[in-house]
Amino acid sequence: MKRKILCVLLSLMLCTAVSACAESNSKADSTSSAESSASAVNNITADKLIDTAAEESMTQKAYYADDVFRSNVKKLYGIEYDTIEDGAIAYGDNGSADELSILKLKDGTSAQKALEGRLQNRKTQFENYKPSEMPKLEAALIFEVNGYWVLIVSDNAESIKEKIGN
Repeated sequence: MKRKILCVLLSLMLCTAVSACAESNSKADSTSSAESSASAVNNITADKLIDTAAEESMTQKAYYADDVFRSNVKKLYGIEYDTIEDGAIAYGDNGSADELSILKLKDGTSAQKALEGRLQNRKTQFENYKPSEMPKLEAALIFEVNGYWVLIVSDNAESIKEKIGN
């Protein structure tokens, strides 16, 4: 009888020890996972966002460090290059209005106004050039994610937004 009680007690102690280790590992995994997510958010760049979310039709790309981007910032967004901390653009070269523009300003202020100006210029360009593109321009999205301001002009704007948000 004493042996049975001893076996039961030892079994209970073993179960308690195993479950405590599992809970400890689970907490460690949760902490590690949260740290990885925070690290991923901190490692976001416009280049990575463009490469992750741009559609195949957006074959032309220019990144922050590129001369093409640097020399066209004022024309595209109406702001000076030296006010931008990071940025990139992807667009189609087949006469479509498709575009993904991403800007992060050095002083942390909103780039919404610059992107709204860009969108208005695109609407003006396309209303007579290719009116069939106007619905996607009218449905364009402008939003902020982790300090980056994003303009999406695409038939699949919501899908692109989801890719950027994840």
